[in-house]
Amino acid sequence: MERHFLMRLILLPLSILYTAVTCLRNWLFDRGFIRVQKLDQPVISIGNLAMGGTGKTPITSECARILSDMGYKVGILSRGYGRKNKTRSLEITPHTHWQDAGDEPLMLARQNPKARVFVGPSRFQAARACTDNQIDVYLIDDGFQHRYLHRDLNMVCIDATQPLPPYRLALPFREGLHSLRRADLVIITRCPQPESASELISKIQRVVPNMPIIFSHFASGNIQPVFEGDRVDRKDVIAYSGIERPQKFFRALDRKGYHVRFSLALPDHGAPNKKQWDLLYEQSQTNRTPLIVTTQKDAVKVERKPDSGIILSFVPLITCWRKPEEIRAFFENTLN
Repeated sequence: MERHFLMRLILLPLSILYTAVTCLRNWLFDRGFIRVQKLDQPVISIGNLAMGGTGKTPITSECARILSDMGYKVGILSRGYGRKNKTRSLEITPHTHWQDAGDEPLMLARQNPKARVFVGPSRFQAARACTDNQIDVYLIDDGFQHRYLHRDLNMVCIDATQPLPPYRLALPFREGLHSLRRADLVIITRCPQPESASELISKIQRVVPNMPIIFSHFASGNIQPVFEGDRVDRKDVIAYSGIERPQKFFRALDRKGYHVRFSLALPDHGAPNKKQWDLLYEQSQTNRTPLIVTTQKDAVKVERKPDSGIILSFVPLITCWRKPEEIRAFFENTLN
């Protein structure tokens, strides 16, 4: 408790400065002092107030699937965090190398064969990579703070299992709760039982009384092999993860009945280096299980099949809506 208080005290001056800069930036956008670019097609933004880990990328993927099923040609725009050449704009295919695409854009491309994924230094420049004009609607992944591009629907994801940001002071969040006034829709994630989120809903509605709120949660699918033909019918596993909160992934494996014999947590967007791969292989042999499991985002960074009898696998993340018709209705109202 004292440690947390001391950390908050240390961060307070930085948080005040960060919040002041953020508020000034938003004020300049609100008053039209900073130019906002507009695409010819409608734009739907999915973002958050937190630094990460709210599930906005799985929500983006699910929105792309829904829109594709509705008959729209979907383009997904991303900066491609972590890619090598950050100044280049290009279209991502399922076969693009992850270091050229970024892990999340590559995952989105593999999950959504009907959609197209573009990366660039900015979302507007990413859209310029689409040269044939065959897009009906664009989705911005992680777009709430990217105000340089006009959007027709502004959606914010809030994790029901995490605390809300304060009204004004932002750090360790990107923005304070007051910024929800820019949103058109709040998606509460990791909330299978909305009645348990009454306090969270009340706090949101005190800031934005008429804000529409819809509920979603994530379910873990069955383990899939990274390389086709490998058998993954074992319960003892070695696990690693490079996501915002890796312990969530490890606990999800436990809930599905897997026995995690060893786990390795990496930084968000991180990939195992040679020493870490050697450690995973060593733990696999020590625990007599050839099955190494990771997240779908991490799996796109696996470049070759191990030649040591190791089986690499991943757990797909499934987005579930309390009322799927609600999100479809928002899309229909925006696009029609």
